[in-house]
Amino acid sequence: MLMVCVAVFANVMISCFPSENDKNAEDYGTQPEKKNAPVPALPDLAGQGQKVMAPASTPQPETASAMNSKEVTKIEKPQSNLNGESLIAKSDCLVCHKLHEKSIGPAYDKVAQKYNSTDANINLLADKVIKGGTGVWGAMPMTPHPTLKEEEVKAMVKYILTVKAE
Repeated sequence: MLMVCVAVFANVMISCFPSENDKNAEDYGTQPEKKNAPVPALPDLAGQGQKVMAPASTPQPETASAMNSKEVTKIEKPQSNLNGESLIAKSDCLVCHKLHEKSIGPAYDKVAQKYNSTDANINLLADKVIKGGTGVWGAMPMTPHPTLKEEEVKAMVKYILTVKAE
């Protein structure tokens, strides 16, 4: 009787685990192997009068150090082509300042008359724009603009110092 039970058990076990040839792909969660369609030869693809081009190579992923060096270059590279006039137009400067007439703050042509366009004056005025200030043009304080980038503010100041009186 024991031999019969062992034989039945062995037979059940064999039927539960089919051989590689008997396995059905859907039952075991695998996908059938896909075969690629044959690729025609390059001359067959080119029409009359067209150049035969070699297939493009697969672009290689950039290494982390190569990507980081590009990002650092973008961040550290100063923007020399900043347009002060367009930066002013995009900012809130024109709420308090006008080109040729006093508003809440001084007119830009008056600032240009008072300050020569020197590096020291550009740095001084850029610092006042970023940090704010009071007392030079009256009691009304200049609102600080700490979110503006220094190189953009300097471009704006350079433009202001070019404004001539009418």
